[in-house]
Amino acid sequence: MKKIFLTIGLLVAAITLNAQLRAFMIQGPEKALPGIQKISIMKFQNSGISNYNYWYQDAYGDNFPNYMTTDLLNEDRGAIKFGKAYKPDVKMNQFIVVERSQLDNIIKEQQLGASGAVDDNEAAQVGKLLGLDAIISGSYKYTNAGDKAETKAIKNKEGAVTRYVTTYTRTVIVEATMKIIAVETGQIIAVTTKTRTMTDKKSNAIKSKAAAALTSVEILRDNGIKAVAGDLTNFIAPTFRLINYDLEKIKVKAFKDRAKDAVDAAKDGDVAQALGIYQAIFKEDSYNARLAYNLGLTYEAVLDYDNAIKMHKTATGIDDDKQYNAALERAETGKETVAALKAQGWKIDAGDVSAADGQTISAEVVETIKTKGGTKDRVKVYTEPMKQGKVAAQVPGGIELEVTGKEGPFIKVKLVNGSEGYIHQDDTK
Repeated sequence: MKKIFLTIGLLVAAITLNAQLRAFMIQGPEKALPGIQKISIMKFQNSGISNYNYWYQDAYGDNFPNYMTTDLLNEDRGAIKFGKAYKPDVKMNQFIVVERSQLDNIIKEQQLGASGAVDDNEAAQVGKLLGLDAIISGSYKYTNAGDKAETKAIKNKEGAVTRYVTTYTRTVIVEATMKIIAVETGQIIAVTTKTRTMTDKKSNAIKSKAAAALTSVEILRDNGIKAVAGDLTNFIAPTFRLINYDLEKIKVKAFKDRAKDAVDAAKDGDVAQALGIYQAIFKEDSYNARLAYNLGLTYEAVLDYDNAIKMHKTATGIDDDKQYNAALERAETGKETVAALKAQGWKIDAGDVSAADGQTISAEVVETIKTKGGTKDRVKVYTEPMKQGKVAAQVPGGIELEVTGKEGPFIKVKLVNGSEGYIHQDDTK
């Protein structure tokens, strides 16, 4: 399978503090788990203990499954509160997670783990008794790298030392390895290792005060476990990721006010209203690259990637801008990510969005022609197959139009807004 899960989080639009459109997109997991929906997570083994058994009292080993279960049951995972950002109606808690207490009861009934860790085959057998698709096991270790002190002389303008300041740094490293075992076959279907380095620094002119102010090793260790547990969850489950978009300014005088209304709606988190306005304007000005780009962004926000791709292709066809091409790549990746999650059994519905005239914008592969000239040129499209007829639109040169028929030297084409007209063959490449 093509590795697409992480790229959507990397191919982001320009992020600014004043972005007009904020939306939570879906960042896919690192590993696809088709057919896996019902799972349970075992206590993680402390790999630093030589005589370990499953029932060894280890609060930190317990914390890994506890933190991961909490994450997996959070339907809004990753959707932090951030102003009026738009969030699609998609739930992130689509795994069925069996409580570890039920898992431990079965392990106890089967008299497992007393003399050591529960091995993969035993874990798979326990999973079968619970009706699981997969069972997750893991091990962890942490390292206290100790405290390091560095003393620096503070000088005045004349270069004379006025005082000394000591900075203490405390570092704790947490590492965990997770295995996902298919219950039906007992095979390990995925393994991953995640590491987090937790650091705290404190400075003071009095060394003892700097050292005393450091966050305790225990807190750094627990924070590291929580962070690693989140990374392990991201390995198997999607999460929301906040994306900030800068909408392009529409310069056409006739549409400036309505375009501003769309921006205001987007800022207020009303993406549906912004989308409706852009759709209406696009019907009247279908060959405006900025408008097509903005419309593509709003389609992305509601996860309607088919229409987003169509609009970004329109924008790049008119203006081969780097930003428009990046948006197209991001939308294509988003479509692949959603398709992969659906194949895994996740319920993800794109926004029920249609064009202003009620017709869904199509992205079919059809016969096309390319208009003559460059993007600054304009080619006339007539309502009838004659040059004396009424001009239906003037489209940029160098763009592709769908062919729907031919009449003599005129080619009947479909415009981006869904209407049709005739273009003379001399005006095509």
